[in-house]
Amino acid sequence: MPSLDPFRSPDAFDAYLDRHPHCISPDTPLSEVLPWLASPTRQSSEPLCVTEDDRLLGFVSATDALVVLADPTADRNVPIRHLIRPVERTATPDDLNHFDRLLELSLDRETLPLIEPDGRLAGLISRSRLLRAFSEQRRERTLLDLKFQTSEQQLRRMLEAMADVVLVVDASGNSIKIAPTQAVLEDSSQTNPRLIDRTIDRFLHPETSQRFLEPVRRALQTQQIVSFEYSLSVDTHPLWFAANISPMPESNTAIWVARDITERKNIEKALADLTEQLERHVDERTEQLRAANEQLQREIAERQDIEAALHQSEERFEIALKNSPISVFTKNAELRYTWAYNPPPGLDAETLVGKCNAEVFTRDDARRLTDIEQQVLASKSGTREEICLVLNGNFRYYDLTVEPLYDPSGAVRGIVCASMDVTDRKLTEEALKTLNQELETIVEERTAQIQETNTQLLQALSAEQELNELKSRFVTMTSHEFRTPLTTILGSAELLKHYGNKWSDEKKQSYLDRIYTTVAHMTRLLDDVLTVSKAETGQLGFSPSPVNLKALCETLIDGCSVSDDRQHSVKFRHRGPCDGSSHALELDARLLRQILANLLSNAMKYSQAGTSIDFEVVCQNDRVAFQIRDRGIGIPADDRKHLFESFHRGKNVGNIQGTGLGLSIVKKSVDLHGGDIQIDSEEGRGTTVTVTIPLRQERQS
Repeated sequence: MPSLDPFRSPDAFDAYLDRHPHCISPDTPLSEVLPWLASPTRQSSEPLCVTEDDRLLGFVSATDALVVLADPTADRNVPIRHLIRPVERTATPDDLNHFDRLLELSLDRETLPLIEPDGRLAGLISRSRLLRAFSEQRRERTLLDLKFQTSEQQLRRMLEAMADVVLVVDASGNSIKIAPTQAVLEDSSQTNPRLIDRTIDRFLHPETSQRFLEPVRRALQTQQIVSFEYSLSVDTHPLWFAANISPMPESNTAIWVARDITERKNIEKALADLTEQLERHVDERTEQLRAANEQLQREIAERQDIEAALHQSEERFEIALKNSPISVFTKNAELRYTWAYNPPPGLDAETLVGKCNAEVFTRDDARRLTDIEQQVLASKSGTREEICLVLNGNFRYYDLTVEPLYDPSGAVRGIVCASMDVTDRKLTEEALKTLNQELETIVEERTAQIQETNTQLLQALSAEQELNELKSRFVTMTSHEFRTPLTTILGSAELLKHYGNKWSDEKKQSYLDRIYTTVAHMTRLLDDVLTVSKAETGQLGFSPSPVNLKALCETLIDGCSVSDDRQHSVKFRHRGPCDGSSHALELDARLLRQILANLLSNAMKYSQAGTSIDFEVVCQNDRVAFQIRDRGIGIPADDRKHLFESFHRGKNVGNIQGTGLGLSIVKKSVDLHGGDIQIDSEEGRGTTVTVTIPLRQERQS
């Protein structure tokens, strides 16, 4: 195991290493040692080192001296070499880089000598000071991590509220950094965001990357803002963006601010398709529709001109967030402004701080804003709405995003708001809405088709999200469940390597048994993962054959009891012809072992040591029922709806090891038999699992 950072620095060694311990010669008389042993400044556990030519011969304690002095006739001038206690364990300078090694060496002694390679005494290591130094360093690191997480959370909340994508890129595309704004996070996993700190040739074709970088070079060359539109293909879907590139002063990099205009482009394409369809099928209205289409194109061109002018005006301000038409505010739990950045015209950032909505807006506007913000505080869930406010006597439309703001303990301490003026867009939408009223009847059929397509896309997206979640849970499970067994194996092997020649055969065999048991546990984990994988891909076969249920259950009970170190007793009962004597019991023995072994293992794992487990099998003519009842920790009500999900574990399992695959495997095996499973549980009272399987199953591939 590598050493901990707090103990790598030579200065940190002084916290627990005494480099100049009190040393005496072995020929020193006892009478000269007594004053030091009785000194009130000496700690009770501090030993006296006996050295010769800087080499440690042993230790002398106050107890050793008292034993001699207990005899009135004892010679007080006896040389101290007669009271030396030999050195049992020592540390080397290399051990200073391994805290776990130092802790192991000092487990049963307060003081550990540090010996140089040439045999000289380098100092004494105090176990109490060693543990205290480690505790102080860990506490400081925890406080630093907490402060960093709080700062990072506040910055991320502010950036997530932004709808634009903000990039920093140079002319050669060597470095691209993207702020984790809302637009980026909607199209990427938060644990693996795309494009962040990536070079351009890592995510674009060479030809595309050159087209992407051409406006960057033009902006850097002319030192002017460059605006243009471009498209990218993400998961086979084209996305359109309107971008403004601003050169950074005295730098070879530029700020790239892009807004998603895919919806607008889709509307333009839909309108073009509808125009073509109307020209082909409605001859009598060709001229009317052509005129409407031309008018619509003019409106779209005007809207593009307005948006381009708006972009150019916005990007002439400061770099980064001031280039974006977004206003950001934070408020406390009383909904009073605590910070404002780039507020809308007519509002001043400094005068806003400390005020509430009623002191800034009209009564109706303040009430509407306050209702939205109070709902976010109560539900602890963000919202995004379009609202109309009166500022300076004018009606303005805003795209408002409100998110809760958390403190380090997880409690909501306020909100963060981001707003963007969309008045021009709303006015344009109203104009388009007026023009489209005449086309509503014809567009209905096309709208239905688009809605159906959107539903299919949402279903595909949901399936992709479920797959990503399953992968994430698999990685979490494997990193946790495999780390502990591997650590056990490595630790046992290291101890056998270093101390095996000193141990008895019985002790060495116990460590070998621990390695074998851990390897068997890892093998079972891999088998469970392989079984789930086969079930998910439809490769988990089903082959029923005659089975002696009574013998199979008794064998499983014996196997589970051998690996059970908590001494549970299994009360097994069976009713009916469970040995197959009267008629054949057609079941898949391999899948049946998976079902019963996982249920028995869960009953033992989540029950207190020494408790009993009831196992009953009832065989009838057309079906067989298995019931396993324990008196363990039970299943919380909130976890019952997730019982059969892969890698899910109950919130009350504590540090009990497990993968969350057991009940998932049981459910898939029961389904292949065409049976059903019922679980009755009460938290703290125990769990009863009943599996019913029909007999004489037809063979399935």
